[in-house]
Amino acid sequence: MCIDVATKASQALSEGQILLDQLLLPVKDAKGQDVTPADRKQQVALVDETVGDVQQRRGRCDELSDVRRLKLRQLLQLRTCERDVDQVRHSLSVCLSVTLVHPTQPVEIFGNFSSPFGTLAIR
Repeated sequence: MCIDVATKASQALSEGQILLDQLLLPVKDAKGQDVTPADRKQQVALVDETVGDVQQRRGRCDELSDVRRLKLRQLLQLRTCERDVDQVRHSLSVCLSVTLVHPTQPVEIFGNFSSPFGTLAIR
């Protein structure tokens, strides 16, 4: 959908530029006399303003999409941190339960890198 919008915006900009080019050409009748309308400046200004508006809107949309992309990346990082915290909590609870069962061997538990706590500490 985003690709379609970008394509349509590009087409609108190119068609607007083509229209501006056509409006700036002199209009001649069959005899070669200039019959350019007097109010052409208003038409050219209107088309130019519209093309400018489309360019500004596209720029704002690009900025908004960048902000949303950044926000999604931050949410993903936050979710990853939450998952890591859950793993640490689980490992600490395992260490606590083992320490309570074997209160004289806490040093061996922390030194064993095959335990869940040890694998987290390695990362």
